[in-house]
Amino acid sequence: MKGTRWNMGSLGTALVGHICFGMVLLLLVACGATEALTPEQAHEQYVAAVRANDRQKVLALTIDRGELNALHVASVYQQMERMQIEIAGATGDFPTGPLSHVEILPLESEGEGQVGYSRWIYPQRTICHQAVLQQTPQGWRVVAWYDSITCGS
Repeated sequence: MKGTRWNMGSLGTALVGHICFGMVLLLLVACGATEALTPEQAHEQYVAAVRANDRQKVLALTIDRGELNALHVASVYQQMERMQIEIAGATGDFPTGPLSHVEILPLESEGEGQVGYSRWIYPQRTICHQAVLQQTPQGWRVVAWYDSITCGS
């Protein structure tokens, strides 16, 4: 008896690829899943994860499981690459030297959300970053991360 060979074709291969990619993304979020956090905890954990280059933790602190998509993952990874260059002290025409330490400042209310500032201190200069936090069913999450001219009000 001859065995049959199964040929999925290009559509089947693409479908399997998308399913595998989706499963990997869900696994990444599940591994970094966080309990319901206060805005202070979410901000502190986010800053620590950025500093440690912990991409899974950053993803877990920025999205709810139902919102995971490849564009968001790529955006977070691009942000993390940029931050690692900054932390190493090789920031373009204005080198900073390697990161000395980070100060997390008190949160400020902004509408229904919160804004958390952090001061990243380097030998040649200080850079402020702003995290915008919003309440979700899973707790507080960071919905935006910016360089900031000032470190809060």
